Amino acid sequence: MRRITAVTGLLAGAALALAGCSSDSPATIEVTGTQSGCAIAPDNPGFHGNCVLDLSDERVSGTVEVEFDQVGEDGDTVQFEGSAVISNDGGTWTSDTCTGMLEDETGHVEFDCELAGTGDYEGMTFVQHLEGTSTPSQVTGTLTEG
Repeated sequence: MRRITAVTGLLAGAALALAGCSSDSPATIEVTGTQSGCAIAPDNPGFHGNCVLDLSDERVSGTVEVEFDQVGEDGDTVQFEGSAVISNDGGTWTSDTCTGMLEDETGHVEFDCELAGTGDYEGMTFVQHLEGTSTPSQVTGTLTEG
């Protein structure tokens, strides 16, 4: 009886150790950096152009093409919706559901995008938040691997 208990305990311990090593949840990486060098064509209302992302993870760094259209106004705050495409040597990240706002008086901007990876980044997601009043703007986000 004692031997069976010891073997059962050993197997249960091994199973717990293996369960701790394997995980079905995808890996999430915090990303920080800047967006700068924007060549924006001021479409009225909205803006379209290209910028450079210099982020802590090279997979989401590169050139970003943005197309935002004004969708609302609340006092001195203008709301935007649009799309973004980040391109680099490994592939692209795309989103058609970006949202943002600009405060006219201060020039403060905030934009949020959830981008899906293609190419080497297929199955990955990058959730980006951009905020600032000047260039370079601060970027934070999370990169989720498959």
